[in-house]
Amino acid sequence: MASYNELSGVESLTVLADLTDLTPDANILFASDSIQDILGYTPDEVKGKSAFDYFHPDEVPFARSVHSRGILLDKAAVLHYARIQSKTGQWVPCECCFTVVHNVLVASTSMYFESPKSESMVPRVSLVPIN
Repeated sequence: MASYNELSGVESLTVLADLTDLTPDANILFASDSIQDILGYTPDEVKGKSAFDYFHPDEVPFARSVHSRGILLDKAAVLHYARIQSKTGQWVPCECCFTVVHNVLVASTSMYFESPKSESMVPRVSLVPIN
């Protein structure tokens, strides 16, 4: 059976795990070492900062809305696509899946690349533009 990535045409790379608090600022409590592979930061560089500090400015209002609705509705999982700024200043297209566990938000973030197959999926899923 084909994997999701094969069917969707999306190539996932390294996965970053992080924990944020449940405040409106989504302050980062923990980031895995793989953040260096994806964004170039060390875990200590992002700890205590708002996750939204790294989102593209055009996407912050929507990201805040997704975050607050995910917490308010206590969704089992929320999937969100966004551009996240790397340490070098580049915008990295990422997909983030998060859920609330007790008193923290647990997120799994990975880079992704679109292909002609994934472009055909756009009408079926809600994506934040990455261009």
